[in-house]
Amino acid sequence: MIRRASSLKEYDVDSMVSLVSPSAIVSTNVVLGGGVFVAHGVILNSGAKLGDYAIINSGSIIGHEVEIYDYSIVSGKVFIGGNVRVGPKTLIGPGSTIMQSVKIGAEVIVSIGSIVARDIPNNKTSLPALSKII
Repeated sequence: MIRRASSLKEYDVDSMVSLVSPSAIVSTNVVLGGGVFVAHGVILNSGAKLGDYAIINSGSIIGHEVEIYDYSIVSGKVFIGGNVRVGPKTLIGPGSTIMQSVKIGAEVIVSIGSIVARDIPNNKTSLPALSKII
């Protein structure tokens, strides 16, 4: 019989296994929290820190000294520049680019294909500019 937890807090974070694809490139001084998933083709540069239950999807590149906090999801083909902070429970949409030294707050949604060059406060949604036919 499978028992469903009412929340992840019922589990001991230290005992949660992190899964890193063999095709991921993990540089020196990378810190992984409990229950982290790093998909194939991901590059984690030096000094990156991933909080508990963070998910980094296929083909994403995480710059140096980046901190991605607990329960955040980085979709596929995302580029995150150096010294970026991504708050807890944040979703970075597919194909997005986060420029260096940007701070993204907690519970933020960065929509598909966004280019983020400025800080985003907590509980906000970032939408990309729509293409223009000329």
